[in-house]
Amino acid sequence: MVTGLQGVAGEYSEIIRIAEYVLPHVEQQSIAALSLELLYADALHEAGRFKEALIVFEASLPQLVDLTGYRSRIVFQYRTQIASAIAMSGNYRGGASLYEGILADQVEHLGDFHPDTLTTRRHIAIINSTIGSFNEKEFRSLIADEERIHGFGDKNTWPTIEALAQTLWKVSRNDEAAVLYRKLLSARAQESMSDHPDNLSTRNDYGLTFLREGRAEEAVGWFERLHEDATRVMGRTHPTTLNIENNWAVCLLRAGRSKEAIQLFEKVVSKRTSALGLEHPDTLESKHALADAFVVDGSPKPAMKIFEEVIANRARILGHDHPSTLNTCHNIAGLMSAEGRHAEAIDAFVRLIKNRQMVLGVDHYDTLRAKHDLANAMLRAHRPDAALELFQALLSRTVRALGKDHQLTLRTRYGLANALQLSLRPAEAKGVRQSVLADQIRVLGNDHPDTEQTRLALNLLRQ
Repeated sequence: MVTGLQGVAGEYSEIIRIAEYVLPHVEQQSIAALSLELLYADALHEAGRFKEALIVFEASLPQLVDLTGYRSRIVFQYRTQIASAIAMSGNYRGGASLYEGILADQVEHLGDFHPDTLTTRRHIAIINSTIGSFNEKEFRSLIADEERIHGFGDKNTWPTIEALAQTLWKVSRNDEAAVLYRKLLSARAQESMSDHPDNLSTRNDYGLTFLREGRAEEAVGWFERLHEDATRVMGRTHPTTLNIENNWAVCLLRAGRSKEAIQLFEKVVSKRTSALGLEHPDTLESKHALADAFVVDGSPKPAMKIFEEVIANRARILGHDHPSTLNTCHNIAGLMSAEGRHAEAIDAFVRLIKNRQMVLGVDHYDTLRAKHDLANAMLRAHRPDAALELFQALLSRTVRALGKDHQLTLRTRYGLANALQLSLRPAEAKGVRQSVLADQIRVLGNDHPDTEQTRLALNLLRQ
């Protein structure tokens, strides 16, 4: 952000309050009004009120252009803010298109290797990855250009390395992500930056790689220690501290300690509500996670109540088609299926898939995951033939879009085996399970929960 408002939790909410009180009394079109409007827009953006921020940014930009010129650096910065607000509102393609226009202007007027030009390239690479168009060469080329300007290993290259690591983790290239995170942690340690907020964020991201490897208990210990450090350095209500605490609760849940997870999620929700506001996206994310924990704990009623509160707020604040809103739709559909509300669940998954295809694309991971869960809902509804057809179609798509060793591909093969079993084709089901187990051991490890689930299914068949 241009103003760096997130340094103090809750600072932006005070700025919003003051701006909304003062702006009606300030002379319109004055420098004072413009300065306050831009500060107000920044604060709205930090508060997760992206659509409101976008309105203020777009209304203020013409006057800023008149004062400083269209090619001024501050206009570039606020055009970038508009692109960010569009993307964060869920219109990733619209945000990417605006970033591309900004990049063309920056290349022409600032040069290929100006720091702002390089930053815009990073934004574009991240958005492309978000909508399922991950291009590793795009990141690697940018890192090489940054190293050409700043030097190999220079701290100015770290944000792009971090972004690449985060993207690799999202596409389940966990080992490669972990290598980059360790590289960053080692580099910052050499610069005596172990307690720097950026380093604490990197430790947070690195800890999540443990979960992908099925090392949930190890992850719990990692995040507990990290939370102590973040609290000491930044305070108990800093956004980064609260993010770490939230992920600590996620680890507890994945470790099978659902009651402890629920207690910790409730604390995080309370802290985020006080520090950030009831409707901030981070608060809603923690409430969503709390509902997940109730599901795992076998308490569907409080889970559904919280999910319904979250989806109402997300739809109103972010929009019905925002990816975060669709994530809650996904969980509600899954809970309906688990409760035996099969027809409602199947209809909800079908709508979800249609919306995700429009917003994220046909081959996006979240779209494919919804198709996977629709097939499982068909199984629960005692429609194995329909589920089998869905799993077969999904398998070819996941192999092409994600790769044959991606975790979702392996889970799709496991689901295919279940569909074959319930379609009274046990020999084929056994063969698929044996093949999946061998690949899970190779890719995920012998003790990963997915590996253990497949092994258990095979043992039950033998009995």
